[in-house]
Formats: sequence, structure tokens, C-alpha cells
Amino acid sequence: MTVDRQDDLRSLGKGPKVDGPSTEVRRELCLRCKGGKLLCGKSRCPITAQASVHSDIARKLRKDIASPSPPGFFVGWKGYPKVSLGPMGLAVPHEDPSFLDDPARWYGATIQEVVGFRSLLVRSRESVDIHAARDPPATLRDYQDLVLSSRPVDVELHLRQVPRFHIAFSAIAQPMGPSAELKSFDLVGNPAVPRAADKVTGDTDLRAEEGVANLFDAGMDVYHVQKVLSAGLLGRGKDRTLVPTRWAITATDDIVGRDLAARLRDLPELDEVLLFSNEYMGNHYEIILMPGPLEFEHLESWEGGSVWGAGDGWTVVQEYEPTEGRTNYASKQGGGYYAARLAVYEALLRMGRQAVAVALREIDNTYYLPVGVWEVRENVRRAMQDEPERFPDLKAALAAAAPRTGTGLKRWVHNSSILKNRLYQRTLTSFL
Repeated sequence: MTVDRQDDLRSLGKGPKVDGPSTEVRRELCLRCKGGKLLCGKSRCPITAQASVHSDIARKLRKDIASPSPPGFFVGWKGYPKVSLGPMGLAVPHEDPSFLDDPARWYGATIQEVVGFRSLLVRSRESVDIHAARDPPATLRDYQDLVLSSRPVDVELHLRQVPRFHIAFSAIAQPMGPSAELKSFDLVGNPAVPRAADKVTGDTDLRAEEGVANLFDAGMDVYHVQKVLSAGLLGRGKDRTLVPTRWAITATDDIVGRDLAARLRDLPELDEVLLFSNEYMGNHYEIILMPGPLEFEHLESWEGGSVWGAGDGWTVVQEYEPTEGRTNYASKQGGGYYAARLAVYEALLRMGRQAVAVALREIDNTYYLPVGVWEVRENVRRAMQDEPERFPDLKAALAAAAPRTGTGLKRWVHNSSILKNRLYQRTLTSFL
């Protein structure tokens, strides 16, 4: 997958395709329920959860905003290749503006708190063709300077109307802040641009994939790299385009993950079976590493009543990557697959080993509102930072992991390529 090809970009960030309920919330059901009866089966109404946060902030919104920007910048995908984009400012003052657009620091927050973080950022918007990044006008250059900054920058947003919140009747819509059409923008402060970022973005002969990998290798946080890619600052000069934010997130995880995989294949294989576990925000992870050349598999199991769960049982979807890597988009899971793979590969690189990895993700019905794939990335990162359990073989690891989930061992194995192969297929060495 390459971000230099527009057909590949359009395949990114579209979410998983699950055989089950529609991603659209039934409005007539909401009207009957009014958030009190929980007829959708969720543990809390996602509509009222957002509305309760929005009501207080909405009273304080104004058309003219002078505030620090985290820095924040958002590019929509609707109408592509003509997209809605703009810098972000604060709806109300906050002691740490950068925190509001930095999911790496959100681990431990509740869903309701994340709604609060998102709601404090006002998204300005104007319609721009994605190809404007090839010869950016002055305003777009100001947006790009803002995005490159490693610390908050003072901005002035002059909007055509008072920003408004919009709550989508969709099971995949993440909480967002209020938005309004942009009238004018002023970059008041001076951006602090890291030297590596200035060097990489100034190289108009460097492919976008190389730029993403170079920025990550230079120590730039993956969340910052995503913004730089989205702002059209990477790639050969004649190929540069603005990238919708949701696509840039997945593209960055994919590019960095493939770069890490290339390094891992040159490392020695793991010589034991390890099990890592973590649970956060209704998402439980069991991650098994075992000896062998690099492979990765990610299984998601959704409980009925959760964001994607159908009926009263568990809906399981699987994506797999062989040793040589994959060439097609993980459409059944979307961005969550690439976020989990990135976190696992980061951990393997720290260990100095390649391994066969199986990540089991179970989502219960307390996950009533999707907050973004950052939750997957940080959940797995946290799991891989803890001391693992060690086992003599895969069967012993599964015996420990399966009872901590509601999906059941039989269902996990049935939907897995690696587990079935390891448990039931005999290798050539077993006959020697």
C-alpha cells in the first residue's frame, strides 16, 4: 500500500465490513427510546452521552476565537477530491492545549472524558482541492507551518457563524468538536518546527512513504506524523496532496508497520511462548507471541450490544498477514488492524526478536461509542509494556488466555489461521 497512489488512499479509513448490523443507527428506534430504555442494547446511549457534554460548551461558543492551537488540523473525506479542512482552536481556555489533540496521553480516560477532550476543539472548515498542496497558497502554507510545530501556537479564527455540534446517527462516527465555516485565519505565534521535520518536508524528491518512515525514525510521535502527512507536506513535489485525516491515520500506521516488519525479518526468532494482556475502555486484549518467522494475525470479537456486535452472541472477524507481508487492505477491520500491528511490532523491535503474533481483541457492550483507533494502539502498547506470562507451548498459553474472554477457545481457534495451523498441522520436523 502506498500513499503516493490515490486509489490506495481512497481504500483507507473506511472501517471494518462486518456481517451483522448496519453502521447506521435507526432513528425511529432512538425516537422510541429517547436514551432511557437502551433499546439498542448498549450499556449507555451514545447520543445522550455526547449531548450532555456539548450543552455546557455550546453556550460559550463565539464566531471569533483567539486561542492556542494544540496544534490541530483536520481534513475531511466527504466530497473527495475536494475536501473540507481547517485549523483548530479552543472552544474554551484549557491549561494544556496540546493534550486535547494528543491521544498518546489519553490512556486511562473514560469514553465520556474523551468526548470532553474532543468537544473542546473547534474545527474551522473551508473547501479545498487536495492538489492545492502541490503549490500551496499563503493560507494553506500557514496551516502547514502550524501542523509542523511541536508545541501549541497562538491563532485567530474568524468564523462565518457560531460553531455548532453535530451528532451523527452512526455506529462508527467518533465524537467531534463543534465546527463552522472559516472566514479568515491568522497565525499569530511562531511555530517550533523540529529540525528533522523541516528537512524531510523540504525534500521534494522524497516519496511520501519514505518521509513518514524517516520522521518516525527521527523520534516524531506517530500522532504528529499523521498530521504532517494529512497536511500534504510529504511526497514528491508534483505528487503532494492533502490527505483526509482518517486516511492519514491508517496510512501512517501501515507505512511505519511495514518499515518495522522489514527490520524484524533480519532478527533472530523468539525462543519461547509469551502472553501479554490488557483491558481498557471495554476492550480486552490477549496477545500471544511464539517462535517462528514474522507473522501477524488480529482477531476481533464483538459482544452483542457493543458498537459492532450483532444479537446476543459474539461476532468474530479476522485479518492475517503472512511472513512476506500483505498486499491488500485489511477491509474487515480497517484502521484497528494497522494500529494493533504497529504496537506489536514496536514491542518486538524492543525485544530484538521476530515472532509469530496472534492478537485477540474482545469488545464488550460497555464500549458504546467508538473513540478512534488510538484506543487500540495505546491498549496494545500498554499490554506489550507489561511483564508477559511465559509458557512451554501454545496450548498452555491459550488455556490461560481463553478463560479471560467471553468468546470461548473454540470460537477463537475456529476463526484463526495461525492457531489452527499451529494446533492441528504437523510440521516436517515432527516426523524426524
